[in-house]
Amino acid sequence: LTNDAELLNACQNSEENVKLTLKETLRFISPAGHSRQFRWDSDILYQDQKIELNKGDLIGAHPCMIGQNPKYFSDASIFDIHRKGKESVCPFGKGPH
Repeated sequence: LTNDAELLNACQNSEENVKLTLKETLRFISPAGHSRQFRWDSDILYQDQKIELNKGDLIGAHPCMIGQNPKYFSDASIFDIHRKGKESVCPFGKGPH
């Protein structure tokens, strides 16, 4: 991203553009994942499929998936610091999951 002269120029001239670039970077490449270890036998329903989980099983999710979800971001593969609606979704910590 630092090789993008237009983005570099936009950030040199605007603190707000720096903030927008950081938000878009976190949407694009999230820094952490989440996991959960089950403490008892359990079943979950995922996409109409029953999945059996045993005590001690570990499931994990990477928050960058929300940043690639077309439900929240059209053209998710495009880096756009002026993307509309990104304030409603945080790639980790809060917001829709």
